[in-house]
Amino acid sequence: MDLCKDAIDAISLLRDKRRVDDAAFAAILDSIREASTDRHAYEKQLKRGEQKLIALSLITLLVEACKTNRGLKNEVNAIKSVLDDCEADEQYSKLVLNLYETELRDKLYTRLQNMKIEGGCEQQTKNVVDVTWTQDLVIKSKLREHISEVNYLIDLHTEDGDKIGFMCTLQGLQDLTSKLKECRKSIERTYDIKT
Repeated sequence: MDLCKDAIDAISLLRDKRRVDDAAFAAILDSIREASTDRHAYEKQLKRGEQKLIALSLITLLVEACKTNRGLKNEVNAIKSVLDDCEADEQYSKLVLNLYETELRDKLYTRLQNMKIEGGCEQQTKNVVDVTWTQDLVIKSKLREHISEVNYLIDLHTEDGDKIGFMCTLQGLQDLTSKLKECRKSIERTYDIKT
């Protein structure tokens, strides 16, 4: 199962109980449990960025395992393999596997099937009505290779009140801007719109 480097690094934090103690891990598991019905649960329940990153990475791992649809035993083995590769604490690994087997597998599978029937992850295209951004300076981080790098936190607000958030560097923001300009020009040419 392929996960991005950031997800692997975040799951690897579970090897050190000084960084993620039992209480913090219990909160992470609760947010994962809630995320099966509310996709923003981890944002609401967890306060520390590191815990949010771990929760989101574990959610990604569990969803990716469920998407394979190779049977519960094979999915659990795939999850266990990733947790072992990340050297996650054995007790934490058992709790994640138990949560997947007993509570989440069926919910995730049903949700994935409903998404497939509805034609994808979203039922309809969402119209962006506003954009907000903040500049974030990362002075020092164990998860990033660069020190003192500037990141931009972008939030796209939609008509129905949803917020789609992502983070990028200045180069990524410039690439996004140029692609949006190209898209606008293409639409203008297609529909012969005068600006």
